[in-house]
Amino acid sequence: MKIGFSGTRRGMSNHQIRTLTEWMEANADIVAEFHHGMCVGADTEAHGIVRAMLSDVEIHGHPGFEPTHPMVAKELIDEVDVLHGQDKPMDRNRVIADTVDMMLFAPDYPETRRSGTWATFRYCRKKSYGVVMIPKGTYVNPKGL
Repeated sequence: MKIGFSGTRRGMSNHQIRTLTEWMEANADIVAEFHHGMCVGADTEAHGIVRAMLSDVEIHGHPGFEPTHPMVAKELIDEVDVLHGQDKPMDRNRVIADTVDMMLFAPDYPETRRSGTWATFRYCRKKSYGVVMIPKGTYVNPKGL
């Protein structure tokens, strides 16, 4: 199964890290590819979790900026198995969502309009794509999203 990931540039909470780790462990036998946007923060953390736990998984990096941009996790450029061409961040996020079988999200809260992670979540929900939302830990969404 191809899994995509999008998360906050601020990095994941301890709860999100633990939940992602547990999800990867529980689904290790079905994850073949892992796609992320190569940003600092949650993408970098998720990349590390997958690389440490699932050495056979092919990791795909989809940069949304030039390699010199401060949002790019430069240390991941040589760490991904497949480096895709650069797209604008929102285009890149949709490419990832359209490529994978399921998206995992580790956003910052509350939901905002100027967030690539939340925009990608809304895109996936609109397209009825499979999503797994990993909450920060203390937040409960009353709408059940």
